[in-house]
Parts: sequence; C-alpha cells; structure tokens
Amino acid sequence: MLKQLSVSVLSALLISTPLVHAATFNYQVKVKKTTAPRAVMKMPVLEGAGTKLVNDEIKAFKKSSYTSFQKTYGFSKHADYRFDYKILTNTKQYLALKVTSTVTAADAATTTKYFTIDKSRGQTMTLKYLFSKYSETNINKAIQKKAKNTTFKAMDDDTNFYMNKKNQLVVSFDEGTIAPYSVGSLTYTINVK
Repeated sequence: MLKQLSVSVLSALLISTPLVHAATFNYQVKVKKTTAPRAVMKMPVLEGAGTKLVNDEIKAFKKSSYTSFQKTYGFSKHADYRFDYKILTNTKQYLALKVTSTVTAADAATTTKYFTIDKSRGQTMTLKYLFSKYSETNINKAIQKKAKNTTFKAMDDDTNFYMNKKNQLVVSFDEGTIAPYSVGSLTYTINVK
C-alpha cells in the first residue's frame, strides 16, 4: 500500500529580480506489515525530507512495545497485540501521524504517539522546534486553563502533540498521565500564533 503525499512550495518572483525560492517536498507513507502469533503490526515508513527522526522513533516505539508484550504475555492465548497508524493531517503545511500500540487481554491498553512534519521546512516538529516557533509560556498557560483538575504543569519531552488541519496545536495525554485512568485519554486543542 502506498499513499503519495506531496506538497509544493510555490516559487516567489519579484519584479525585475531572479527566482528567489523554489522547493518541493514529496512525502510517501509505505506500510510495512508484520504478523506473528496474536500480533498484527502495520508500521508506517515515511520517505522524504525530515523523516529519519520520525522513522527511527516509530521503529523504537514498535520494538519497545512489542518486546514488553512478549515479556508480559509470552505465548498466552489470551492476549493480542496490535500496532497501527492513521494519517491525521495532510495539508500544505503539515503531515501528522498517530501511531498506536494496543494490548488486549482482560481489557485493552493503548499507548499513542504523534508525529508531525513541517512540510514547508522539511523538518520533524520536536518540542524544541515547536517552542522555537511559538511561545512556550503561552502554550503551557493555554493547556493549564483547559486541563483543570489534572496534574498538568508544563509540556515536556514525553508530551504528545501534533498540528491539525486548521494549523492548531493538539496536545494529547494517554490514560493515567495527568488524570486517573478512569478519565481516559485527554486531548486539548490550542490556537497558536
């Protein structure tokens, strides 16, 4: 399965001046499927500028979560593992993926990671990159305002986020991260400027 994702940054011409800027970043998401006893894994492999970090992190996430599943459940017939992804955003500005690892035994536990590429720059959006573009203080204050009755203090390297189709920041927390497990996962949408 191959999905062609592409973006073109238009050339800018000024009157009586030569071409100032022209760039094209093409992105492809290929699916690497793997099956094992009680396990189905669909791992996205991205191709294009700025994708090495994302691919390395996705591969490490899959390896870590599947190893944990194997250590915990071994050859039990009462547990299943699923690794999957979904394209959340594919605009001119951003490509965002949601990657999930789900273990089902007596109940299900899902761990989610989000990955965003700024297509105009061909770069993966890390927390450092995000804060270089937008005010860290303003983002944290906006989340605190929405995340009342939780333990949220500030975004850190483990905080999941992505940019949605409206170029808004979406911050997501897995179950039990900033609130009791009974609350479930929490997601907050923040307008950034």
